[in-house]
Amino acid sequence: MTSMTHAIAQLPPAPTRADWKALAVAGALALAVLPALVPAGSATAYSWKSYSGAGMDSAANTIPVQAKDKVTDDSLKSFKTAKATVMAIKDEWQNRVERGEVDPEDETAQEVVRIQMTATIEQNGLSVDEYNRIDKALKSDEELRRRYHEMP
Repeated sequence: MTSMTHAIAQLPPAPTRADWKALAVAGALALAVLPALVPAGSATAYSWKSYSGAGMDSAANTIPVQAKDKVTDDSLKSFKTAKATVMAIKDEWQNRVERGEVDPEDETAQEVVRIQMTATIEQNGLSVDEYNRIDKALKSDEELRRRYHEMP
């Protein structure tokens, strides 16, 4: 089983409309309180697009690229695992939008996706900043990219 297939197999079943409505209410309540609890510039300030590696927002573009000798094999492996799940979350979001299950402009639904992606990254032992630095470094560093693709 490939890592992407394994990551997708571990995702919970797709939420129903009732689940999304409950999440929207909970998300709205959380968003009302969250700004007071989370310092500016934290992981929740990132655009969900920054996690995909495409369309990175300006905050993510200011993160310097790490040198390849600073990206350990452990952090690269953690990144690879997190990336597979982040991409599965992104793909599921896009599928739900295409099926008309969620409005792509719904900020509460977008926040749920950002929270899922952030949790995935942090569960794999990385910060969002570190994840984005590795993602950016992979685009410009051939040796790092070779190490990444050779990993199981």
